[in-house]
Amino acid sequence: MPELRGPSRTRDEAIRDGVLILVAEDNPVNHYLIRSQLELFGCVRDVTEDGTEALAAYERNEYALLITDCQMPRVDGYTLASTIRKRERKQRAGNARYLPIVALTATIGSPEWNRCLEAGMDDYLCKRVQRDVLYASLMRWAPQCLEVTKNEAVEASAQSAPPLAHEVDDDLPPFDWDAINRVMGGTCRNGVLIEIVVESLRSEAKALNQLLDAADVTLYGNGFTRCEARRRCCAIRH
Repeated sequence: MPELRGPSRTRDEAIRDGVLILVAEDNPVNHYLIRSQLELFGCVRDVTEDGTEALAAYERNEYALLITDCQMPRVDGYTLASTIRKRERKQRAGNARYLPIVALTATIGSPEWNRCLEAGMDDYLCKRVQRDVLYASLMRWAPQCLEVTKNEAVEASAQSAPPLAHEVDDDLPPFDWDAINRVMGGTCRNGVLIEIVVESLRSEAKALNQLLDAADVTLYGNGFTRCEARRRCCAIRH
């Protein structure tokens, strides 16, 4: 059986070979999920926390693919994509390389897809991104970045379960581990993921309490939406 060992290339080797992937995602839970999935496929990636960081990384390096969240602070995914497309058009005379851009979104439907297209994106994935769906997208837009086949990744993930969590505390949210493992390709409770989710939710809850005290209905609504997105991302049952 193949072992889950992560990418065989170093970052410098990935840059040399033109297979480095850029990820822009501000949600720490999605950070962990997308990193783990890409590592499962042997992909080397840079992960940034918003569009500002991603744009700076884009200017410094040559990437094979950009996977970006649509809703991020400072610079969102739509602005990031449209900015990159504008720069590519300006550099076209100099044979600028076209960067495939795949959106990550919690919203499903034609309006969202149309907005992605208008920004210059090539494809979009709905959170929580299933392992097989991500693999298919990578095969379409950046197959050179993959080091393993889908079947090899499935076998490896089954043989390399993540660290077991401690007994789940009654205070923790009710995780849907069947749904999470379909995303991750794992077979058990993942202690690292639990720690990230709990810390993320605590941070959001603290921020929501501050907004509630300030009686800012609009910002409170935005904060509640972020919490709900985290709940769906982590497959937490109501």
